Amino acid sequence: HHFTSFLYHFSFFSFTAVAMLACARMHCTAFLLRKFVDAIGKSSPLISPPLTRLCVLFAISQMQQTAGAYLLQFGYFNSAQFSIVREAVPKYCKMVKEDAVPLVDAFNLSDFVIGSPLGRYDGDIYRAYFDKVKRSRT
Repeated sequence: HHFTSFLYHFSFFSFTAVAMLACARMHCTAFLLRKFVDAIGKSSPLISPPLTRLCVLFAISQMQQTAGAYLLQFGYFNSAQFSIVREAVPKYCKMVKEDAVPLVDAFNLSDFVIGSPLGRYDGDIYRAYFDKVKRSRT
């Protein structure tokens, strides 16, 4: 009897574990987004446009990667609306890419301190990143 009860509870937990994990991820994402939006509201008007674009990119990429199936399954979005989200991700990636170097430069850190070719002063990230990968292989 105890073993049967254990199996019942274990199988129920296994069945719901994936949904519970997805809910936890969506809850954490919503919390981060709320904090991000609050911080943008308190920021300088000079920095709020690029931060807003970054926030939107984070939100839509999380919708696409984490919550998409649930948003569609439970009718929060229809397929046409979700297509809009999916199409917006590369557009916002391009906008954020254009903001990336100035945002990193705003911290006034040297390329050496940053330690990443992605925030180079000259914007030539691809050659620098490839060179870094080649050096790390030796």
